[in-house]
Amino acid sequence: MYGVRPEYLAYSAEPAEGAFGGQVAIVENLGASHLVTLDVNDVSVQAVVPEGSEPAVGDDGYAVPRRDRALVYRNGELV
Repeated sequence: MYGVRPEYLAYSAEPAEGAFGGQVAIVENLGASHLVTLDVNDVSVQAVVPEGSEPAVGDDGYAVPRRDRALVYRNGELV
């Protein structure tokens, strides 16, 4: 299992190494930023993007994790 908070995921319109690719399903205005929800193989992945750089619903996009802020679990144990 892989866990990362949306604010530690960058959004990219272009493929990137280690990114989760999917289609933008929801864009929520949070004020100074937007919460972007991507449908990635029947899983929702969320990223926070600055105001003015949010994608449109239906766009293809990529959530790029910060590896220093991600948690990885194997058999219920933090790796």
